Amino acid sequence: MLHDLGKLFIPEEIINKPGTLTSEEWSIINTHPTRGALYLQGGSEIPHLAVLAAMEHHMRYDGQGGYPRIKSEWKPHIVSRMVAVADVFDALRSRRSYQEPKPLSSIIEILKAEKGKALDPYLVDNFLELLASESGPAGSSGR
Repeated sequence: MLHDLGKLFIPEEIINKPGTLTSEEWSIINTHPTRGALYLQGGSEIPHLAVLAAMEHHMRYDGQGGYPRIKSEWKPHIVSRMVAVADVFDALRSRRSYQEPKPLSSIIEILKAEKGKALDPYLVDNFLELLASESGPAGSSGR
């Protein structure tokens, strides 16, 4: 739950905007990992992995984009990569001001399409196996 704490520092009208964000609004949204990590870093009881996951959860597995921008050879910690898979799943299944929840079958296809790109392929495969064990054959419910 701490990975998106930086969104507390983003104006509500941007977080809840029903339409497409402007490039300036995206720039503001893109600050939430850094802002959250800096905030968490100040807490004496906050595990270092929570700070790292807050900072890295929007970095892409393949290093091609994402945010914040760090040296291209930087590899996000495995915990950050786990949070990234869960965060994408949650974003796709949740009702947002700009998007209705997607059916499970669509979410599974999106996760598979992002394997090796935005998301760690090993972690996506494991996540999908866990999901299938909880809901029957992957994608069969179509919810």
